Amino acid sequence: MGEVNAHPPAHAGTGVPVEAGAAALGMDQRRVGIAEVINNNGGARIEQLATRFGVSAMTIHRDLDALAAEGLITRVRGGARPVRAALVERDVEIRRGLNHEIKQQLALCALRLLEPRSVIALDDSTTVATLVPGIFDSHPSGLITHSLALMQEIALQSPDTPMVGLGGTYEPGTGSFLGASTISQISQLNAGFSVVSTTSLRGRAIYHPDEHAARTKTAVLNAGEVRILMVDSSKTAMTGMYHVADLGEFDHVIIDDNISMEVRENLARCGAQLHLVDTPVPMSPEGKVTKE
Repeated sequence: MGEVNAHPPAHAGTGVPVEAGAAALGMDQRRVGIAEVINNNGGARIEQLATRFGVSAMTIHRDLDALAAEGLITRVRGGARPVRAALVERDVEIRRGLNHEIKQQLALCALRLLEPRSVIALDDSTTVATLVPGIFDSHPSGLITHSLALMQEIALQSPDTPMVGLGGTYEPGTGSFLGASTISQISQLNAGFSVVSTTSLRGRAIYHPDEHAARTKTAVLNAGEVRILMVDSSKTAMTGMYHVADLGEFDHVIIDDNISMEVRENLARCGAQLHLVDTPVPMSPEGKVTKE
């Protein structure tokens, strides 16, 4: 998706930006744009969206109802607000405690793939965070991360391990730094391995509900020569709007074996080496067992 123009023309008398050619957008494109506006701006009112996209208030009502039904936004009186909680971008402490035993089993598999004395790039997910403290057994030459919690943990447990902590815009919900400045820093670095997780695994790609988080994860992934995805099977039932990476971009995919045959066959066709880990059935962030 292209960047939204930072300074589009304002509708006369309203001060509300109007997207160039917005009225000509198809319904699906318009709804993606509406969800992006709501999530990037902390909410929007119906009249603002109608002006911005050049459609009637009734059309915006229908669009918001459809997006809310998909769990992409939350309807409020007169408009809508972001629904990050429904999209599983939960408070980092809640997510850290969810499926901890399963994450540890996935981590044991990932640790066996890491070569000694490598530079390793780690994303901000609580799944990848379970690599600590075991990651120090490989005596890494350096660690790269944009997770503030991981920076603190690495500094506490192994202060002599070289570490690059990436800055940027701090996001309290994930306890990490995201966005353009973070991505710019990552682009200057190279790692032997990159390890990421994500919110949603659908088809032959992974997705995330937040655009800045998705782009930052993509940058972390691209820094590594060998790329590893750690993800539990509950993510195959979750929704994420922004593309992070195709599965074919990974060298290894590590997932618990509580997946359907269809998902298993799809993963096997993606080109990455598939590692199925025997674990209990994971719980979704809504507290539901997600056995397929």
